[in-house]
Amino acid sequence: MIEAKNVGRIDGDRLQITRVGRCGRRAGPLAIIVAAAVLFSDLSSAWAGGGPENVLLVVNRDSAASRTIANHYQHWRKIPPGNVLTIPWPPQQQTTDIDTFREKILSVVLKEIDRRGLSAQIDYVVYSSDFPTGIDVGPDAREFEKRLREKNPEAKWPNPPLTTVASITGLTYLWFPVSQRLNMYFDLRANAYMRRDIPAQKGYPTLAFSAQQHFGPEGELMEGTNRRYLLSVMLGVTAGRGNTVDEVLAYLRRAAEADGTRPKGTVYFCKNGDIRSRVRDPLFPSAVRELKALGVNAEIIEGIV
Repeated sequence: MIEAKNVGRIDGDRLQITRVGRCGRRAGPLAIIVAAAVLFSDLSSAWAGGGPENVLLVVNRDSAASRTIANHYQHWRKIPPGNVLTIPWPPQQQTTDIDTFREKILSVVLKEIDRRGLSAQIDYVVYSSDFPTGIDVGPDAREFEKRLREKNPEAKWPNPPLTTVASITGLTYLWFPVSQRLNMYFDLRANAYMRRDIPAQKGYPTLAFSAQQHFGPEGELMEGTNRRYLLSVMLGVTAGRGNTVDEVLAYLRRAAEADGTRPKGTVYFCKNGDIRSRVRDPLFPSAVRELKALGVNAEIIEGIV
């Protein structure tokens, strides 16, 4: 059965809506490749630590903004057509619950990576725009507390939990425990890839990221563990109080043009009383030290970005 769907295609700087057929039985209702992108010519760019073949670009097929941003990004970053996945989502729905996210977004992404034979190469899940930025994880927190108390009535689960809302990118990064409903994604040390300034990690080298790496409880490389990750970003927020499509495209273009140029400047780490700063403050000195070792100037200042 062939079913036609509207997808965006770039014609100069304008979005054109075209009809692209898809095979519903083979690809499933949530997997369309933005095929028009193969017509684009390449722009020269330099990648650090990864390449276009390591990216899965996820597009909201129901959003013209998401399609437009994705098509430009695919062109500038030379993402292969087979690494583009489109799924439906109400463009103005900026939040959802954890079960809906798992069913409608995360599980679809993971299954498509596997179905397309990309499991050995995808390191980055890049969402275009018009996907939910806030995910209510309260239902999982309540379920985890229930399980914990069934095993040990005296056990204590944080009440209230440290958070009841998580980001789509953070939950995608912690894809394994999130997809398997494991409470370890609530652990403050869930990110074993991150190098911490603690005795247990003394002498541990920093590592170029790979989704194929497995980590032990102290961040050591260890085969066969559940600590695996997928880097994740969202290219822009175009709903609500977000940016315009033109603003998103402008900074994505500048980023692509800046690749490999090593522009002069200073990286500033801003300390302030906000919780987002306080939890990171102890790590600023080591980050500054590492950047300076690479020849990049960096400073710690008091202030708000």
